[in-house]
Amino acid sequence: VLEAHETAVMRQAWSNNSRYLATGDVEGKVFVWRFKDDKSEIFDNPDILNMKGDVTTLQWNSNDNLGV
Repeated sequence: VLEAHETAVMRQAWSNNSRYLATGDVEGKVFVWRFKDDKSEIFDNPDILNMKGDVTTLQWNSNDNLGV
């Protein structure tokens, strides 16, 4: 369960290698989750990925870099 968001999650996107899931909420917070051995953890600090307002798009490029 991804419980870090305090508001509604508006967008989500899996990385190409399926190891990471990016989630973005209505407050502009983006979390990157790492999945390993049936466990999930926050991979990136959400303060680094803090947008102004709703997250309207999340997309991984071919090198698995996240674009917001």
